[in-house]
Amino acid sequence: MNKHSKTKKVLFIIMAVFASFFGALTLVFLFVLPPVGLFGVAITAIYILVAISIKQSMQGKKPIFDMFREGMRTCRKCKKTYPKKQSLTCPYCAKVREFKRKYATIIESKKMPPKDEEHSDFWEDIGMLMILDEIFDDD
Repeated sequence: MNKHSKTKKVLFIIMAVFASFFGALTLVFLFVLPPVGLFGVAITAIYILVAISIKQSMQGKKPIFDMFREGMRTCRKCKKTYPKKQSLTCPYCAKVREFKRKYATIIESKKMPPKDEEHSDFWEDIGMLMILDEIFDDD
């Protein structure tokens, strides 16, 4: 369990009480005033889903509603999530920047040639093969 387990337990108890209370009230209103009872069914369903989400979060599973993301930040550039306490900037983007800065000279020297140069070399090689083929042709 994580550090918020006490808070999660209290919230789970509160949501379970609300869900049972609204569930009982919904049963009564379904017979007395059906439109209000239908609204109660919706409210009860929401409380039950929130209670289930809190229970799943306490168990370490992925909850239906992820309500405990406080302290998390999403990077605008790479769309990854990281804890606010970890760093001021995205650690993933920082690693990429550091890699590019560290190996900038190597990356620059190993760049691929432009497309035109690749094509001209290819066609020069084809031309050489055609000339050799003409020279050694036994016709």
